[in-house]
Amino acid sequence: MELSALKATLLDEAVRLGVSQLARATGMSRAGIYKALREDANNPGIDTVARIAAALGYELRLEKARA
Repeated sequence: MELSALKATLLDEAVRLGVSQLARATGMSRAGIYKALREDANNPGIDTVARIAAALGYELRLEKARA
């Protein structure tokens, strides 16, 4: 999955569930969440993406590609 698609999915979920609630769950500010997930934003760190994903009920996994 492309990073832009991942950020878009997480942002859609954040808006659907409530960015204020997500901010409390992650310890991030609402502005920080929007800044990390905006399409035109610089790439957020993996720790930020993982924290947001976890608070939304997702987990990030790395799997070896099949040959």
